[in-house]
Amino acid sequence: MHEIKSTDLHVSRADMHVHSTASELSKLGIQRSLHLPECATEPEEVYELAKRRGMDFVTITDHDTIAGALQIAHLPGVFISEELTVWFKGEPQAVHVLCYGITQGDHEWLQRHNDSVEECAEYLSDRGITAALAHPFFAVEAPLTPRHRRRLAQLFPIWETRNGSRAKELNLPAFVYIETHGGTGIGGTDDHAGIDIGRTFTETPRAQTPAEFLAQIRRGNAVSHGDQGGAAKWTHAAMSLAIRSLGGGEAAGRPDPAAVLKIVERVMNEGNVRSGEAQHDIGPQDALALLRSWLGAMNLEVDEQRLIAYLQDGDIGHEDLFRRARRIHERELARVVHNTVAALEQGRLPDAGRTAAELFDACIPVVPYAAATAFLGREKFKLTRTDGDRPRVALVADGLGSTHGVAHAIQQVRDLGVPGFEVEVIGTDADVDRRLSAVAEVDVPFYAGLKVGVPSINSITEVIAEGRYDLVHVCSPGPAGVAAWGIANLLELPLAGSYHTELAAYAALGFSMLASVLYLVQERRIKSKLKPGEETWWAPLEWLPPLDTLERIAHATLLFGFPCMTVGLVIGSVLAQETVLGAAYFRDPKVIASFVMWAVYVLLLFLRSTAGLRGRKAAYLSGAVFLVMLAVWAANLLSHVHRYGAS
Repeated sequence: MHEIKSTDLHVSRADMHVHSTASELSKLGIQRSLHLPECATEPEEVYELAKRRGMDFVTITDHDTIAGALQIAHLPGVFISEELTVWFKGEPQAVHVLCYGITQGDHEWLQRHNDSVEECAEYLSDRGITAALAHPFFAVEAPLTPRHRRRLAQLFPIWETRNGSRAKELNLPAFVYIETHGGTGIGGTDDHAGIDIGRTFTETPRAQTPAEFLAQIRRGNAVSHGDQGGAAKWTHAAMSLAIRSLGGGEAAGRPDPAAVLKIVERVMNEGNVRSGEAQHDIGPQDALALLRSWLGAMNLEVDEQRLIAYLQDGDIGHEDLFRRARRIHERELARVVHNTVAALEQGRLPDAGRTAAELFDACIPVVPYAAATAFLGREKFKLTRTDGDRPRVALVADGLGSTHGVAHAIQQVRDLGVPGFEVEVIGTDADVDRRLSAVAEVDVPFYAGLKVGVPSINSITEVIAEGRYDLVHVCSPGPAGVAAWGIANLLELPLAGSYHTELAAYAALGFSMLASVLYLVQERRIKSKLKPGEETWWAPLEWLPPLDTLERIAHATLLFGFPCMTVGLVIGSVLAQETVLGAAYFRDPKVIASFVMWAVYVLLLFLRSTAGLRGRKAAYLSGAVFLVMLAVWAANLLSHVHRYGAS
């Protein structure tokens, strides 16, 4: 067990930002929907944990109440405090001010005047009450402007520069502001879950009483120490709240994927919205089901209460547990991918429902962390975004590790850039700006040497959420592209998409071929005259539409696919002239075959429109064009431009 002990007789320590059950009412809509309180740690447990971790003095800073601190006021070394929510007069901006060593009368006065930060600051200063601005760059209500922060620096010379629940990048602006403008920085855990109390603290020269300790802080003789926050700590705090408030509930069944997705989406987009309404699309049973499913997937062999004890005692750290979750997720995801590929290679079609369930189970260990990672990424984005920044674009592509047309185009984007944009290429291959770790690599049929990587959920979430992107462009979507598409949707980021090869044309020919085959089957069925009781293999196909409907479908899909193929060939030819390929592009077997296919396509449309080619003959010709398309696809094996893996 690793604990902090105040063995230095020349210093004193206190965790200056802690919550208890007195902060019970949650203002977050997502927490109210799941029936989670703001905090579920009893004041006596707060005191015990703080003393266990070497804190000389103990306080509780509940939101706008001193009830929790009063419950332990009789214990040695305790001073009464609160986290005051106070507004700028007549404005929507509000801040949290940590007020230390106050009385019942002070608390009542501050609550009566919480509509004016100026009046409250004057009251605190006149009475020599130690006060600190909590998490100064966190938007309690409306975002603070530079004008508000300049005034706050004048009103409050003490800022919380090390908040244990906020990531280092989120604490850094406050630290830099105090270091460059003058003032005193303090630290506290901002613990709501009863796990990390005393692991972030403020240290002063040795003080005999709480009053002396607070006086040292006012004189500027204070330093913040200890842990800072992150996705892992944030996740485990939410779990602890769920365990403390819901853990005794009825046994939860298997989590509903739709409910889990809704929880993740709400956390990502409403994690700090303190005025949200409680929704009824998710509830406490969904949170409990996810929690217990996560605990089972982690193979920790501990129950819910023991998990809290593990985290409190330091038997397993936040990052250690997160690392374990990533390893389990990557191992299980790789197993599902390998089993699916093996089944396909053996000519078996995997059960779609079972495969989807296995994929969901493989993601369970990292789902809670993904939500926290995305939320913190959005918070960092707010602090780093400035006017005049070029829009940042995440260009997500699969299979860039080999030589082909898309790789050439994306390499040009990396080399030359895009005017007015800052583009970063993301993928599982080596030649990218941000590389995703792949749990498995899958061979692509007909493209010798091309392998597409399957990224882990946490890797794609971290890259997209922390990349501060304004747009996600999914190019030639494979596993990485599909995952990025999902994360961008959850984060409500604008999306763009593109594909390579004439995919729409291929799809149109495929549908035309299917309609033609069904036409032949329906014609055979209609012309056959079955005797009573006689059955054939096409007898069950009574649901097929009339012949003229099937013919119209076949013709319409051909008309749709032709312009798609034409545009694809033209654009590809033009772009090829701008690359190192030049004229060599038109000598490539795949390119030659594509133009042959286009010519056959033109011939088919010409015959249908001028020669009145209809019925069975048109169906046979559509089948012939489809075979040409398969030949073009297989021509990748002979191509030097489109053959993945060729030098």
